[in-house]
Amino acid sequence: MNSWFYRDTACTSEDKTFPLLKKWCNGKNKCIVDSLRIKGIVGDPCEMIHKYVEIEWKCKSKVDKVCNGPSGEKSVSSPQLTQSFDNKLSTSVVLIWVNSKGIADPVHRWVIPPGGRKVLTTYSKHYFVAQTVSTAKWLKIKGKCLYVPKGGVVDITY
Repeated sequence: MNSWFYRDTACTSEDKTFPLLKKWCNGKNKCIVDSLRIKGIVGDPCEMIHKYVEIEWKCKSKVDKVCNGPSGEKSVSSPQLTQSFDNKLSTSVVLIWVNSKGIADPVHRWVIPPGGRKVLTTYSKHYFVAQTVSTAKWLKIKGKCLYVPKGGVVDITY
């Protein structure tokens, strides 16, 4: 065995290599990595030691999660709370309370016109969902498909 050909896991340059790999490969379906190019840029942290580049990545979709309405979460009692819902869309939306059975309540619904606001005061931890009036497309409330009020003002958006 040659003394210069062994592995030493304490000899790494992750803090220098990772930013390069991210710059070269982020957002690409295929990425060719040249270890000599890396060595030329980051240097050799441990001369005379056999090295390799191990890369592991996961592809993530750029498409946001699609909302599908109530997911069975149930409303429960809580202290009084006032929540304002702002419709940021150019179309009317319907704000829907999710009842104690985890379904969209057929009675507790409020239509909010484009640019409008609905202020609700509640004594329960109500979940809410929202959808467009015209197409019934499910929307997001403060970026979530199923929203639990925490007080203040939140936006309804796609």
